[in-house]
Amino acid sequence: ANAAVDLSAPGVSVMTAVPPALDTDGAQDGYQAMDGTSFSAPMVSAALAWVRAARPELTPDRVVQAVRLTATDVAAPDGQNRPGWDPLTGFGVLNVGAALTVPADKLPIQDPYEPNDNLVWVDGTAFGKPSLPIWAGGKQVEVNALLDKQEDPVDVYRVVIPAKKSARITVVPRFGDPSLEVFTSEAIS
Repeated sequence: ANAAVDLSAPGVSVMTAVPPALDTDGAQDGYQAMDGTSFSAPMVSAALAWVRAARPELTPDRVVQAVRLTATDVAAPDGQNRPGWDPLTGFGVLNVGAALTVPADKLPIQDPYEPNDNLVWVDGTAFGKPSLPIWAGGKQVEVNALLDKQEDPVDVYRVVIPAKKSARITVVPRFGDPSLEVFTSEAIS
């Protein structure tokens, strides 16, 4: 349980292939019911791959949103029902069918510059070369992006201000209260 839980997937009593010598359920057939998140993670990965393959019109960030936001909300293990996200079950239990059929207009907008959660993702440290600046002088540019307190709390963009020039940056929130910070090119995080 923590703030990084997006969704839940089966992880208890999952029938799993095991080496017969380690099969301790009495059947000695090479299969045993096991528990753990290592069984949940492949199910979520497979669901993402399935939705991505079936819905190529969705960008990868919107596929993630489709899987995350269509999860079936469930009561927490303590029996209390807390609609929406909670730190025990995330948004709920993986629901591949819903992710495959959710209308694209019900998903958040595409965030075209992801991944851009820290300076290292845009300054060339992570990928070997800096990302293209969203503005480097010239005409006005508008960027529509998604910030989410739980999933994507920080976005970083490169802006190149030509010598002896200035730039005006405006943030128009669709919801919440975003903050804007400006870093020099020498900043590392």
